[in-house]
Parts: sequence; C-alpha cells; structure tokens
Amino acid sequence: MQKIVVFLILFFTLGSCRKMVQDEFPGFESITTVNAFLAANSVINIHVSKTGKIDNAPLSSIKNAKVYLYINDSIVELPHTDNGIYTSGAKAAIETEYRCEVVTGDNSLSEAFCSIPAPPVLLSAQLYPDSWLNDEGIPSPTIRFSIENDASEVVYFEARVIFYRKSIYEHDSIDFRYNEEQPVALFTNEQVAGTVLTKSIEFAPESRGSNSKNAYVLELRALSQSAYKYLKSIELYELGRYPDFGTGSVVPYNLYNNVTNGYGIFAGYSCVFSDMLIDNTKRQP
Repeated sequence: MQKIVVFLILFFTLGSCRKMVQDEFPGFESITTVNAFLAANSVINIHVSKTGKIDNAPLSSIKNAKVYLYINDSIVELPHTDNGIYTSGAKAAIETEYRCEVVTGDNSLSEAFCSIPAPPVLLSAQLYPDSWLNDEGIPSPTIRFSIENDASEVVYFEARVIFYRKSIYEHDSIDFRYNEEQPVALFTNEQVAGTVLTKSIEFAPESRGSNSKNAYVLELRALSQSAYKYLKSIELYELGRYPDFGTGSVVPYNLYNNVTNGYGIFAGYSCVFSDMLIDNTKRQP
C-alpha cells in the first residue's frame, strides 16, 4: 500500500510539470519605421526600414521609398544612399521646423515633425575631481556648470561627458587622447525661475589608474521635445529591464514614438562644449 501511495504522488507531481509550451504565434505585422536625430550643422540622414519579429535576422531596410523633407516652407526629396539611409545635401539648422514624409511601395504615408532649438549658452564649468564615492567606494568627479535660462520657455537638455587620458610620464606638451564618452543627465528648466540655471552632475569614469592623467569635456545638448521624451523613455525602459528589486515592483515601459502611421523617432538637437577640464589630482599607486 505504501508503494502505491508513493507511486501516485510521483505520478501527479511529475505529470503536473509537463505542459505544452506554445510555439506558434500570430504573424508579425511589418510597419514602416523612420529614424533620424538631426544634429545642428550636420548633414541630415534619415533611416527607413520595416519592423521585424524577434529573431536573429537584420531589420529589413527600405531602399525604394520616397522621402520628402519639408524645411520651413521648402521641400527636398532625399535620395537613397545606402542600406535604407536617405541623405540630404543640406545641413540641419537651429530654430528650423522640419517635417518628414515617407511614402513606401504600398503608397502608405508616414510622417513626423521636429524643430532644433538654439544651443545652450554656457556661462561656466568647474571640475571637482574627488567629490563623491561611487558604488565601489572609489572617489569620483563632479562637474558644476551654469547656463543662461529663459524661464518663459521650457527647454530640454542632455549633459554628456567626453573623457580624455594620457600617461603621467608624458610631457605636458603631449595632448590628451580621446578615451570614451557617457550620457550623464537629462533635465529641463521647468523648475528654474531665474536667468541662470546651475547644476552639478556626478559621473564615474570606467577607470582612473594611478599612472594616468585625466581630463574631461562637458557637452551640453539642447534637445527637441521629441528627443527628450525618447531618451527619457530609454531610461525608464532600461529601469524596467534591470530594476532595483529592493525599491519596488517592475513596471514595463514602451519607447517613445513620434512617427504617425509608423514607428521610430524623428528628433533634433544642438550643442555646446566646455573647455577641457583637467584633473590635476595626484593619486597614490
């Protein structure tokens, strides 16, 4: 009798673990995707493709679309150059309205709008080399900066830090060499009432060896509203993918899309750079 009971327990336990996993899913709808980040004073490139399902195949670029760019009151047709990229001979300009229309082979029309704001006016930038401790307890730098502010208009910003490095044994006449760069902050001026916006940003270089000398350049971008919403949605999306489980529940978040009758992001920005900020701190080996 005891053997029968054990057999029945194993039968129902193992049997309950066997369940057919669905391996057939409905067909994936292929939709036009338009992507472009217009950088002031740079050539305009627009990438057109089709959405694809989750597999190892590359996205299908569209090479025979009609791509029109409306610049204020004028219109330009962009020729296809390579791998779904359509290029204009014109460079993006600040304080200019852009509208993109994409007509594909089935005569479906996708469109999007953006404008490029004027670059920030940087008043000052100061480096504080060892002002905070990162998660590993390593002293890390902060840049404190000030820019002009117009409280009557909401402006969107991204701060980035460009890293340069050279050996402490190299002569002062040797230039610093580019190492890496990081986006470090997204912010707006919505809560700032005065004519000056001042902000401090903390960042952590990948390495700060005792045999290297470091320098940084602050890049400040003035973003179109669509660019800010898209970059902010990436932050929230990544937080949903890799949450800090000690702080609360996982909330999925979709990436921002501003393409009508399609997917993608059509946005722009202008930028300004600080002088090189050199870290003269002497560290022990």
